Amino acid sequence: MDVDHCSVELSVPGQKEGIRVVDITIVKNLPMDGGDAIRTRNAGTARERQWKGTGARLEEKTVGNTICIMYGRPGVVGHSICSIPRAKGYVEVDVRAPVQEMVTFDVLRALVEKAVNRL
Repeated sequence: MDVDHCSVELSVPGQKEGIRVVDITIVKNLPMDGGDAIRTRNAGTARERQWKGTGARLEEKTVGNTICIMYGRPGVVGHSICSIPRAKGYVEVDVRAPVQEMVTFDVLRALVEKAVNRL
């Protein structure tokens, strides 16, 4: 498996927590289909008990070939992740933010599509 990773911090004017960390990851040469790898990882995340607590958030959405998951709980940084499978790999964008200020799937899907189109 080969992994290329890039991370950047973006400031968000007017937000309570003014910094968002954005990770872009490109994974290649997996021993399985990239879509299967994403779905397996997301299923494991969804089974965790912590998402059943008060204030916790877990959402999943698939639009076309883009697979997204959003999860977080109060007091812990949450993740909004959208991934696009590519043969035996995938491209993924992960934006970390407080659970009440997480990035929407539509915004995140546009970011990952832009990343894939630039490869």
